[in-house]
Amino acid sequence: MKTRFTKIVALMLAMLTVFTVLVACNGNDVTTAGGSDATPTALPTATATPNYSAYEKSKYIVASYIYNDYETLSLEDMAKMNIVFAAFGLINELDNKMYHDHEEQFHYLTEARDIVKTTKIVVSIGGWGADGFSQMARTAEGRATFIQSVMDFVDKYKLDGVDLDWEYPVSGGEIAHHDSDKDNFTLLMKELREALDQRTAYDGGKMILSFAAAASNSYWRRSVDVAAVMPYVDYVNLMTYDYAGSWSDTTGHHTNHSAFNWDGRYEYQCGMQAVEAAIKAGVPASKIVYGAAGYGKLFMAVSSKENNGLGQKYKGGCTDIRLNDIVDLIGAGKYVRYWDDDAKAPYLFDGKNLIVYDDAESVLYKAKYVTSKGLAGIMYWEYAGDNENSFIINTAYDYFLSK
Repeated sequence: MKTRFTKIVALMLAMLTVFTVLVACNGNDVTTAGGSDATPTALPTATATPNYSAYEKSKYIVASYIYNDYETLSLEDMAKMNIVFAAFGLINELDNKMYHDHEEQFHYLTEARDIVKTTKIVVSIGGWGADGFSQMARTAEGRATFIQSVMDFVDKYKLDGVDLDWEYPVSGGEIAHHDSDKDNFTLLMKELREALDQRTAYDGGKMILSFAAAASNSYWRRSVDVAAVMPYVDYVNLMTYDYAGSWSDTTGHHTNHSAFNWDGRYEYQCGMQAVEAAIKAGVPASKIVYGAAGYGKLFMAVSSKENNGLGQKYKGGCTDIRLNDIVDLIGAGKYVRYWDDDAKAPYLFDGKNLIVYDDAESVLYKAKYVTSKGLAGIMYWEYAGDNENSFIINTAYDYFLSK
């Protein structure tokens, strides 16, 4: 399959060729074809492409996690982002060392950074169901081994920092956990900070240390010693999505900004509440990166058309659906779009199935909230879900740049 990078590079080179031939042939028409089925081993220098390094960066962060289909990351999208969180490094439970199953991702991303210049590449370690954190962090030796393996990886690819996605200390999620995790998380972040401070980022600046945080009140009480951890951390990526899904009894928004209701029943779990809970727990607003979603939730066989399917029982299960596919469904006229002004969130309903998701309108509300509250910016999971339209990046970038 032809990659977007390959197409862009080939197109730029083809344009240069056309210009040269046109000059030589005194304006004769020339038709060229570009593209290659193989990923290039080396990308051309910035002089062969538009000057992506000249893209102005917003003072507010625009960031994305990238996991699947990393080769679809366009240079233009990358130039608009401050940070790319490259997921996921994992922990070998036998020796406590970090490893990555897809290191080719970092060849690709760092070659792209050589062109864009101003976007930081941060390795993200963990993810839902990724085990080994509790066991590794429990001893000084385990932490030292892990941190050295992470620094070796950072040095190998000249990365700009580390993001931990430990889901979750103490409470565990689906992984091993222990009552000592809360204190050990603090020690791990402290020692990572010390190791990162011995290095400089690609641009010569400070290395980034961040972590992904649950969007719940209990997370801050049980899992993190906020006062102890915050001095070591640059950003907290707040995962303000997955509020509803296959575990829910009724359909509902999954990445809504504010509370919503149906028939007088309010659901208060929302992004705004999660941000306020983090701030109340002691996280500086300036370190919070607000989460958006590059995917929606499709609830199937909704039992009632009341309230256009929102807040109703469903029988057919629930699954994730990419924003790319949601846009296609809207374009095909198969669903009607509704706007929930309480939740500041859109949803689609075709009479039987309901989709909740983020779009440009809801992302704009989140971006406005970021600037009004003095938050760090917006990130989303994950790039491949919105790589055809890029409306999350474009909406956040354009609004932040206007501030």
